[in-house]
Parts: sequence; structure tokens; C-alpha cells
Amino acid sequence: NPFFLVFLGEQWDDGSVRKTTRVQQPPGGQSKGLW
Repeated sequence: NPFFLVFLGEQWDDGSVRKTTRVQQPPGGQSKGLW
């Protein structure tokens, strides 16, 4: 469920819209910024 990764307070630039989201980085993987 991606919703526990977003809306935690930091700005995330997804390339088009600037949102206040924080995406945690999974072990051995890239940060997921899509939802």
C-alpha cells in the first residue's frame, strides 16, 4: 500500500507537480515516487 509512504511531510518533485510527500527507499531498490 503506497499510502503509508506518502503525505509524511517532505516535498517530492515528481517532475510535473510539486507535492509534499516523502517516499521511503526500499532495501536495495530505488525510491518509488509513483502512486
